[in-house]
Amino acid sequence: MIRIREEGLPKVNDCIIIPVKKQNIQSMNEALTKLFSYITSDGIPETPDIDFERDLQFFISQKYLSKKINSLASRFPELLVDYDPSLNDNLSPYNIAAFSNNPVNWRCNICHSIWSAIVSSRTLGGNGCAVCSGHRVVSGKNDLEYKRPDVAKLWDYEKNKSLTPRDITCGNPDKHWWKCPFCGESWEAVTYSLTRPGSSLRCEKCSKKYAGANRRKNYVESGHSIEDTHPWVAKQWHPTKNGELKPRDISIGYDKPIYWICCDCGETFESIPYVVKKKKSMTCKSCSTKRAHSRPNSKL
Repeated sequence: MIRIREEGLPKVNDCIIIPVKKQNIQSMNEALTKLFSYITSDGIPETPDIDFERDLQFFISQKYLSKKINSLASRFPELLVDYDPSLNDNLSPYNIAAFSNNPVNWRCNICHSIWSAIVSSRTLGGNGCAVCSGHRVVSGKNDLEYKRPDVAKLWDYEKNKSLTPRDITCGNPDKHWWKCPFCGESWEAVTYSLTRPGSSLRCEKCSKKYAGANRRKNYVESGHSIEDTHPWVAKQWHPTKNGELKPRDISIGYDKPIYWICCDCGETFESIPYVVKKKKSMTCKSCSTKRAHSRPNSKL
């Protein structure tokens, strides 16, 4: 890099310095001639026609043209929706360098929050509104209680001490304590694991139960209910004592007792469905015993 700098300014390293005297036209002409000698590989065969005083307006126009081309407004017009000149002493975005390390004030076009950030953090770093991104909590705008009241209801105020759902955002990466709405037990989980789409708002234990119940339901609904696979057994289902449960709701592998009507005596009895997996009918214990005794011990 080559710099033309006035004499007496602080030293700058890692570049070639061409010194000039302050407000000295002749010194500037000499500096420009020297600059041309640097940027031409074989030197300049003839002295260039350089007259700083004559060409001053041209140099100024080129300076402003370069400034405009490399301005925030020209290089990153998409960021202008967040730039408000009234917050920056009416400074035009065409007068701000696209990669400047100077801070300016921004107003979010979504939540209307105002924050200060250096220009390059937005143009190079890709940073945006801290409120919308969840890096800064504003009660009533992006806090958990405001955004997801259904999740905030699970908050365990006792175990989280002074922290409340109004103090964190939906994307908070820390673990907090929650109360399961199904079993009432407290469990620890990252906030985002509850707020992301498709999250199960229950503890791990209840989530596993729910997942298992879902798998069983899908299995039954795919043509594996007792009504589908063992219709002769479904006919012995007690019509009132099983509540809302029906033969179409469970499979033959259901592991809890069900009320049935004995096909021999007509009495009501309890049994798990699995015992009839290989039988043709359901009988009570008494009738099953009688059937067993009536069978011959051997065939001749």
